[in-house]
Amino acid sequence: MLRTYVPPGSAMYVFVKQFNKLLYDRDVEESFQEKRTRLGGVVCKVGEPMENHAAKIYMRTMFEKFQDSMYKIGSYYADKVVPGEMYVTTHFDCESREKWCKVQYKVSGSGGYYTCECGMYEHMGMLCCHVLKVLVHLRFKLTVDARDVLPMHLVHYQKDQGLMTSFSFRHSQLYLNCMEVGCKC
Repeated sequence: MLRTYVPPGSAMYVFVKQFNKLLYDRDVEESFQEKRTRLGGVVCKVGEPMENHAAKIYMRTMFEKFQDSMYKIGSYYADKVVPGEMYVTTHFDCESREKWCKVQYKVSGSGGYYTCECGMYEHMGMLCCHVLKVLVHLRFKLTVDARDVLPMHLVHYQKDQGLMTSFSFRHSQLYLNCMEVGCKC
């Protein structure tokens, strides 16, 4: 992502300037997505209680990705291996799929926290269709604070993590302080 903003071998002041442009562009895009969600609303397609709840907590683009996962759960069966702890989701059309294509995924859970071996949640912070299939199979409902159970590398996005602790806020403040020191010299 940074390569598109900062040319290789750039001076430090160019790097800082372009990095700030990157942060600004990301803030503008996020604001646009929030406005798009607020004005356009979302349309629930599947009708699951989880989908209705996700419509309230996700912005429109992420909600559309969530809907794609909800659609994909129709292609899987969920089988208990160890009730409440280990499940296996199997693609219902596994015989006709390519040999290199994975058709079974292990979903493990304990204490209401479920993970899949595909690693989508750890990578993106969004549940994959395999975990969603298990949760629908178990008739789970998402809680209001489901977005606050994030992997460690995404924890700064939690709603209780204030503006003062966000990376972009700290970076912006550091940049402004550096500019003040630079202007005084």
